[in-house]
Amino acid sequence: MNNIKISVIIPIYNTEKYLEETLDSILNQTMIDDVEVLMIDDGSKDNSRKIIEKYASEYDNFYGFYNENVGQGCERNFGMEHARGEYIHFMDSDDYIPPKAYEKLYEIAKEEDYDIVMGNISKFTSNSTWNEHLYETVYKEVDEYISSTNIHQNKALVYDTSPTNKIIKRSFLEENQILFPDERIFYEDLFFTIKMHHFAKKVGILHEDVYYWRSRRDSSSTSQQVNQIGNFKDRINILNFIQDFLEKKNENEIIDAEHNKWLEHDLLRYINKDDPYTESDYEILFSEINKILDNTEENVKNNLNTHKRIIYKNIENNDIEHLRKFKEIDSNLKANPNIIRSLDADYEELDNFDDDAKAEDLVANLESIKINKDNKDLILKVEAYVPYFTDKNNSKIKFKIIETLNKSGISEYHLRKSLKNLNIENYDYVMDGNEDNSYEIVIPYEEQKKLDGTYNIFISYENENIKKEGLLKFRKPKKILNNGNMEIFAKFWLLRFFNLEINEKRDEEIHITNIKIITKGNNLNPSFNKILHIDLESNEKIDKLIIENLVTFKKMEYETNSISYDENNYKFSVDIPFKDILPFVIRKWELKSEDNIRVKIPKTFRYKDDKIKITMKNNKNRLFIESIYHKTEVEPKGNKNDGKSNKTKKIIRKLANFLRK
Repeated sequence: MNNIKISVIIPIYNTEKYLEETLDSILNQTMIDDVEVLMIDDGSKDNSRKIIEKYASEYDNFYGFYNENVGQGCERNFGMEHARGEYIHFMDSDDYIPPKAYEKLYEIAKEEDYDIVMGNISKFTSNSTWNEHLYETVYKEVDEYISSTNIHQNKALVYDTSPTNKIIKRSFLEENQILFPDERIFYEDLFFTIKMHHFAKKVGILHEDVYYWRSRRDSSSTSQQVNQIGNFKDRINILNFIQDFLEKKNENEIIDAEHNKWLEHDLLRYINKDDPYTESDYEILFSEINKILDNTEENVKNNLNTHKRIIYKNIENNDIEHLRKFKEIDSNLKANPNIIRSLDADYEELDNFDDDAKAEDLVANLESIKINKDNKDLILKVEAYVPYFTDKNNSKIKFKIIETLNKSGISEYHLRKSLKNLNIENYDYVMDGNEDNSYEIVIPYEEQKKLDGTYNIFISYENENIKKEGLLKFRKPKKILNNGNMEIFAKFWLLRFFNLEINEKRDEEIHITNIKIITKGNNLNPSFNKILHIDLESNEKIDKLIIENLVTFKKMEYETNSISYDENNYKFSVDIPFKDILPFVIRKWELKSEDNIRVKIPKTFRYKDDKIKITMKNNKNRLFIESIYHKTEVEPKGNKNDGKSNKTKKIIRKLANFLRK
């Protein structure tokens, strides 16, 4: 390959369950022909290596490298040695990148010849996405219209601690000799990114999700295992690296910004309510944190809120007993700060909760939604409060049902901007504040009939000293309720905001009569060459069908193909390409008509190829399509005898890599 624009470096260790999904997300990039992918096996014990070999053999711009287990940082350095692209992207082997990420990042990079172009990171599971807290902090401080910044202009970039949400100019890395630590060490990302930001003169910002970080229950990821004292020592080790580096560079302002971040985030991760530590663990914890506190300027410590100042006060006093007592109420303190009075310690000198509340966002969660069986009223139980705010009884909580702010494909940044520009009057419900933070919204059945469409619930929490506004959130993926001739669909969408869809039930239905998979096309990704061909019938003419993503609400329309039509029976078909439903981090869709006529399937449809499973099934009156990656069945290492010894294979690979360079 010549004129490579982006080199993607992926260290891989025991991620066979997710690896193909990760590699396919790169394969699905709109500028894949200008990308090289360096897949570096870090001594995997599972079938990851077989998957690497498969992609390296099938795609000219995917290259496999096989090393002993030396750690992620060392493998990324190895990848930089072999990279030929103008820009470099580091990717983890269980994550996901949206289809236009490289195209958008590269386009911005070339506009102003940026050293770095970064975008937003969201975390994800198979059911939902949400913003990663650290990157919310970065983007709160960066205006949409800033075309260029750097860490000296914007100290919030200390919160940009991942190399995965950006492309970095390779010549910039080489000129400044920016590498990951060459020893086996955890949290190496933090050291790499602060060095990178120190040297960068021009950093471009894209206000869109460019990277999805998988949240795994089974994760062996260092960043997702914090209940261990060894993990704490690893983080302290890297924080010391950062301190030494910044002191040598005389970066006093950035040191202050880093100390603030450590006290706000890094260290608090280890002071959690589960209390997994022994007495000797606490001695280590207190000793190391006190070293940092001793090096931290007083103004940085004084800028912490009451909650955090109490925690660090106990640590400065080496008071394990009171820290443990405080941690017992820790999780409830935001919602009910007055419970601190139940402790025997005197924290009055640190108590400034109402001022702390001014810096917080409104918390508003839908706890439950149900139908009153007697009168068909819709009842929403809501928890709403301003964190740390104490004067609840003199507050008013106002609720307004508004037409949804959801637009297909809207970004989280622009959604937040839309919220700021809302001007709400004439609230539907006004209630007095209370200590329980619990409220009940009752939508009478007659009022439900007046609603037809999709809605959000806007909330205002007001007091003479404070006013906070926001949208109600929902923790469950979806809930469908039937209420007389009304159908109610409750679900969350971006940022987990609650979306309430209310429609009058229709007698008309669309019935699926047959489904088959058609292969057509020459896309690099074989799954993208397949089409979901669906035959249907209805008692009226249907011109279009729509699929809508259950989380992002992205919609795609498909014209129907008429088969036959008479007065009472219309037969037609629709083709939905796999390439439309697969390249999304959440692959859950609803199939319906333009005017919300429901689609019915007589029985659940399932399809499976070597990597994708697709399921179509009804849930009450709605038809959902879900696609997932499943574990590829590849032959275990060592079972295949192709006539070549392992030594011969290594020689062949080394020769191939030499010729490639």
